[in-house]
Amino acid sequence: MSGYQGPSPDEVCIVNTMKQLGWIFKGNKSNVMYLDILGKKCKFRLLNVLDFSSDRKRMSVIIQDQRKKIYLICKGADAVMIPRTTYGPATNASSVEEVDKIVHGYSCKGLRCLMYGAKQLSQEEWEVWDQGFRQAANDIENREERMAECMEEIEKGLHFMGITAVEDKLQEEVPESIQILRDANIKVWVITGDKQETAINIGISCKLVSNQEELMIFNEGCKEKLGDSINAHLAELSRKEKSSRKEKELVIDGKTLAVVLSDQSLSKSFASLGALCDCVLVCRASPSQKAAIVTLMKNYEKNKCVEGKMWGLKWTGKLDHMISNKVLSIGDGANDVPMIQRADIGVGIVGKEGRQASNNSDFSIARFRFLVRLLLVHGQTTQYRNANLIKYSFYKNIAISMVMFYYQFYCGFSGQPSIDMLTLNFYNTVFTAVPIIIFSLMDSPVECLETLMKYPQTYNKSRSLHTGIFWKAQVKAFVDAAICFFIPYYSTFYSGSDDLSGLFAVGRISYIALQGVVTLEVFMIARHVTTLFVTFVFYSWVILFPFFYLFDWSMQVLGVPDPGQAGMSNQIFSSAAAWLQMVLVILVSLGLRLGEKGLKAVFYPDDIQLLAEMEVGEKKTQAITRSLLNQSNSPKKMLKKISKTIPSLNNL
Repeated sequence: MSGYQGPSPDEVCIVNTMKQLGWIFKGNKSNVMYLDILGKKCKFRLLNVLDFSSDRKRMSVIIQDQRKKIYLICKGADAVMIPRTTYGPATNASSVEEVDKIVHGYSCKGLRCLMYGAKQLSQEEWEVWDQGFRQAANDIENREERMAECMEEIEKGLHFMGITAVEDKLQEEVPESIQILRDANIKVWVITGDKQETAINIGISCKLVSNQEELMIFNEGCKEKLGDSINAHLAELSRKEKSSRKEKELVIDGKTLAVVLSDQSLSKSFASLGALCDCVLVCRASPSQKAAIVTLMKNYEKNKCVEGKMWGLKWTGKLDHMISNKVLSIGDGANDVPMIQRADIGVGIVGKEGRQASNNSDFSIARFRFLVRLLLVHGQTTQYRNANLIKYSFYKNIAISMVMFYYQFYCGFSGQPSIDMLTLNFYNTVFTAVPIIIFSLMDSPVECLETLMKYPQTYNKSRSLHTGIFWKAQVKAFVDAAICFFIPYYSTFYSGSDDLSGLFAVGRISYIALQGVVTLEVFMIARHVTTLFVTFVFYSWVILFPFFYLFDWSMQVLGVPDPGQAGMSNQIFSSAAAWLQMVLVILVSLGLRLGEKGLKAVFYPDDIQLLAEMEVGEKKTQAITRSLLNQSNSPKKMLKKISKTIPSLNNL
C-alpha cells in the first residue's frame, strides 16, 4: 500500500507514524481489519464504532482479536478523556497530574494532542450493551439521546494508554497574510477547537499576539465574576483613545464562552470588548459556538448602527448597516460549515480535511494567502466598478428624463415629448449600454492591481459611492440636461430651408448632444483606458448618425411618414448651426467636468487616485532611466545623469 487516505489528516499522520514503527495497517474487508505488527500477521473484527461528534469530542471502537477477547479503544481530547481514564501502576501514567503536565508541554509547543484509553470487555457485558445500543439506534423519537447515553455508559473506567502530539503546520505566508489584513484595519478572530496553550502558540506564530504577558485571558465559570472582569476591561479600553492605546488581545475558552452566550447582557459587553481588541482567540470552541460568535458580532454591528442614530431616525441605522462592517468567516473543515453559512461572507479553503467548507461557502480558495487578493484586489476592484456603474446608470437616465422635463415648461405641461419614442427606446438598449458594460468588466482603480496589495491601508477607504457622491452625480445630470436642452432651444432661428425651430429639430439636436456628453462621462470616470474601451465609446456616439438616416429611410419604405420627422436628418446634418450647437454643448459640459475633476485632484484626492499618480511617476522614472542607460556610454556619466534626474521626478 503506497499511502493512506482518511477524513482527518491527524489520523492519516498517526497511521503513517505507526507504519514507520512496524505497526502496518493492511486493509479492512467485511469489518475485519488486517495488520502487520512487527512482522506478525494479525486480524481484528470490528464490532462497533462510536462515532465522533463535536459534543462528545471523542470516538471509540469495539474490536475482537483472534483469541476472541473484546476491547474498547477510545481516543479524544484530553478535557473529556481525563475524567474517564484511570491511572496507576497498571497503566502508562501514575497520576492525572503527570498526564496534564505532558499535555500542557505539548500544547505550549503548538501541537494538537489526542489522548488514548482502553479497557477489556467480557462477552456477556458486550452482548448486553450491544443489544441496548441497537435498540437505541432503532428508536425513532429519542434516537440521539439514547445512543449518547449508551456510549457514555460504556466509555468509562478506561486505562490510560498514551498521548499523541501532531504538528499542524501553518500554510505558507499565513503570518504575512494576516499582517496585511490587520494593516487593512480588518479585525481578526481566531476560533479553534484546540487547547488554550495551542491557540496562544498559533497566535504567536501568526503574529497575532504581540505580548503574551499582556493577554486578557478569561477562564471563569462564575457569571458574576466574569461579568465584572469583562466590564472592567471594557471600561479601561473605552477610556483610552484608539491611537494612544497599545495593542490588546483577548483569549477565551469554550466553557467561559458558553457562560457569556447564556446571558444577553454579558454577550453584549463581550461583543463590545471584542470589537475594541486587535485580536481575539477563542479556544475549545464547538461548531455551534463558532456560529454563535458570528451571530453575536453581526448583531453587535447592527445595533451599533441603530443606536448611534437619534430618536425617529433609528430606521436609517438599518440602512447604514447594509453598507457598514460585515463579518467574513473562513475555514477548511466540516466543523467550520455552520460558521461559514452564518457569516455575511463565507470563504471555504479546499484542504486535506475535505471539501465540505468549500461546498458550503460563497467563495472557495486553495490557500489562506489567497484571501488577501480576494479582499484587497477583487473586493476593491468590484466595489469600484459597481459604484461607478450605479452612479452612471442613474446619471444617464436622469439626464435624458430632465431634458424632456425642461421642455414641459414650454409646452404647458401637456406631456408632449421633444424626442420620439423609438429614439428614446434605443437610448438605454443600444447607444449608452456598451461603454458602461466594458467599463464594469475591464476597468480598474489602478493599472497594476498588485499596488492594492502593496498598500493595504487604502482598503475600505474609497469614496467611490456614498450619499454625497451619489447626489453630486445626480446634480451633474440636472446640469448637463439643462446645458443640452437650453443651448439648442435658445439657439433656434428661422431661415428658410435651414429652419431649425421645429420641435423635433431641437429635440434631436439636444438628444445627439446629450448622447455625446453621456458617452464622454463614462470615458472621464475610467482610469484604465484600453483600445477596446475607446473603440466602443467612439462607436456609441458615431452610430447615432447612420441610425437617424436609417430611421428616415425606414419611414419612407414602410409608408408611414411622420411630417414632423420627414427630412429631419438631412436638414440637421447639413446645417453648420446645428453642428455648432452640438459642439458647444459638449465643450461646455466637458469644461465643467474637467474643472471639477481638476479641483478634486488638486485639493481633495482620494487614496486610490494618489496610488494611480504614484504608478505614473514610477513609470516615468523607469522610462527616463532606460533612456539614459541607452544614451550614456560611460558608466560615470550615466550615474551622474540618473542622480540628477530621478530626484526631480520624485518631487513631482
